[in-house]
Amino acid sequence: MSFQRKVAVTWADIKKGDRVELPDARDKMTGRSVWDVLKAKAEGKKVKVTVSREGRTFSGKMPARGQVERFEPIKTEKWGKPLGKAEEVVKDILGADIAGVKPGEDELWVVPPVDPSTIAAHLLTFHGITDALAGREEGGWERMRDLHDADHEKDPEKLHVPHRHDKRRPVVDIGPRFH
Repeated sequence: MSFQRKVAVTWADIKKGDRVELPDARDKMTGRSVWDVLKAKAEGKKVKVTVSREGRTFSGKMPARGQVERFEPIKTEKWGKPLGKAEEVVKDILGADIAGVKPGEDELWVVPPVDPSTIAAHLLTFHGITDALAGREEGGWERMRDLHDADHEKDPEKLHVPHRHDKRRPVVDIGPRFH
């Protein structure tokens, strides 16, 4: 599952395939849950929607100007193309993405620019920070970014696993903090 953020939109903005947060009496903690939109059709000042969750389906007419929370994936980019035969094997045969490269025995790890899809694993593995695991909550991305940036104020050699970030690899200087 990719990282997502909640965005306030109107029912007129909703389309098939969206995910929306709606009241749900079965959720005892928050009273809300995420539903998949199966159909959405404008009908004058109303939008006829059909949503589904865990085998339950609900249809109704919602006010087109009424507000609803939609979940949108946070867009990320892959870390460039594989460099060399070994990375091509990792990508093409194993179907994996490169998470970091250590150019030489005495060199720091070079890791891709951290993005929402990799940050929790990165913070755990390279920074030893376990507080990041709740990063899918509202505001979680910003909190994880702040934890990461604060840890990179240290000397790179003093990090849990010494590493640097850069869009190209290898590099000779310490790359920029991610944003």
